[in-house]
Amino acid sequence: MEQNDHPLVKETRMRIKKEGPPSSYNHGVYKLLFGETLPLSVSKELVERTLNFYNKFIKRLEDKGYKITKEKGYCQMVMNHEEISFYIREQTKRVKNNNTKYSWELYDYIPCGILVFKTKMYGTKEFRDGTIKIEDKIDEIIEYYESKTLEEMKWKIKRSRNQRIQEIKRWFLLRSQKKVKEELIEIVDLFENSKRYRKSCEIRNYINRIEQNEEEIYKNQKEWIEWSKNIVDWYDPTIEKEIPQLSN
Repeated sequence: MEQNDHPLVKETRMRIKKEGPPSSYNHGVYKLLFGETLPLSVSKELVERTLNFYNKFIKRLEDKGYKITKEKGYCQMVMNHEEISFYIREQTKRVKNNNTKYSWELYDYIPCGILVFKTKMYGTKEFRDGTIKIEDKIDEIIEYYESKTLEEMKWKIKRSRNQRIQEIKRWFLLRSQKKVKEELIEIVDLFENSKRYRKSCEIRNYINRIEQNEEEIYKNQKEWIEWSKNIVDWYDPTIEKEIPQLSN
């Protein structure tokens, strides 16, 4: 089937050929989980079947308008703006190893010929061989994630809409609070200006009284009277005459 292989399958096949037989340390299992190849952890006997599954699966995905990406260093299928990581592993059987003195070698994990397609999207899910092989579950897998990603997309749209509504409510609340604050400032200004005006009237009456006084002691105070009138005009909130030296 090499002639009809998807480019990712071709690349994975070449990597397997280049590496040669898997080591006994891995119990005869190829482990390609990262890098530029498709992720798998299977024995030599199931390599071809795994690659054939991937070939059918990826082509079916692309026929439906979806794609595979490896931008984050591992494979993901992209459906409805959601990214679902995946890999194929061969189920293993735990067998006690009686010929070891190290605790970490107490058990061997022997491949047992069952393929598992494992996915991760807000949790993990597995599709495994049973009475129906995983290559015959491709449509089921794709349909499952079409439904899941559509649900997720709808939820995100709803969440985004609710967030926007909350933002609008908060904006109106802050606007209302700002208007109340501004109004309170204006009220304080009103009270302060009222006090200033009342004081200005008192000072102006005082100046007028001095200006009208006929006694000799007041007759030579024209300069002071002029200065006082300027000051009270500056202080009076209804006039607020500008005096440069008092501008600050």
